[in-house]
This record gives sequence, structure tokens and C-alpha cells, in this order.
Amino acid sequence: MVREIPAHEELRVRSHWVDVNGHLNVQHYFMLAATSVGYWYEDIGLDQRYRVDRRHSIFTQSHHLSYHAEVDLDDQVSVRPRLLGRSASAVHARAFIVNESKDRLACTLEVVFVHVSLDDRSTVSFPLDVATWIDAAMAEQPALDWDPGAGATLWRPRGGLSAANQQRRTR
Repeated sequence: MVREIPAHEELRVRSHWVDVNGHLNVQHYFMLAATSVGYWYEDIGLDQRYRVDRRHSIFTQSHHLSYHAEVDLDDQVSVRPRLLGRSASAVHARAFIVNESKDRLACTLEVVFVHVSLDDRSTVSFPLDVATWIDAAMAEQPALDWDPGAGATLWRPRGGLSAANQQRRTR
């Protein structure tokens, strides 16, 4: 199912990425996944020029890594990002790292980005053109017959809090 999401990157695990336990080090899981979920904002125009001209940017508000299977030296992995939703000022995304050598989902990164003013560092709504760019990027993703946000633990912009966070708040 995860392979229905196009790969942003495919690569082989290098020796300097492996830790003392003989598997991919946490910093490299994070780097691979974070890079893949962040690439979209440069592609839709939230680039250096946007930051300079409009004095707005995207900051990571929260992220959550989950490990599902080990990745070892020389394993081939793919990284598959997916935009899950947005609100007036936030975007929810997830990346799936697949160990292609072992045919296993290795890791997921869930992340919430917020749109901020670089002048006062406050959260601000996306301008209409930017909201339209994000909506178009989400609409261009292939349709899936499963929910790539299932099991999400962070805030889900279109539906408010995830079910897990709603349960935590009511306890």
C-alpha cells in the first residue's frame, strides 16, 4: 500500500549512516524523512524569494518518528512523503521510509508545519495564493484507498485534534 505514494528519494544505506548497533542511526531516519516532507514547500514557491519578499516562512511545530523495522548497511530504502491536510496556518504531512531490500515499512515521520511571520515570529494564515498552491499540491497526489494519516498522533488540521490527542485531553 505505501508504495502507492511516489518515492521522493531512493538510496542505499552508507556505512557512515550506521550506528554502533549496526543499523541506520536515528539522525539519518530523521534527515531522510524530514527532507522529503519539506521538499514540497520549495516546489510550490515557498522558497528563499518568498521568505525575502513576503517575510513569511514555514516552521516545524511538531514531529513524531515511529520505528517499525530495522534498516541495515547496504539496504535499499525509499522515502515517500504525503501531504495529509492543512488549516488556515498549518500543514500536516507524513513520510514513509520503506526498506526496499527487506520489503518492510521501516519508519514514519509525522510533522506539522506552521506558517509564520519572520518579522514577529508569530503564526499567520496562509495568503490565498499560497493556500491555493498547497491545495493544488494535495490534489495532485495520487488517490489512495487507505488513510495515510491513520494512527497519526499529532494535530490534524482539517479535523482538529487527532483521535489520540482528543482522548488524552478528556482523561
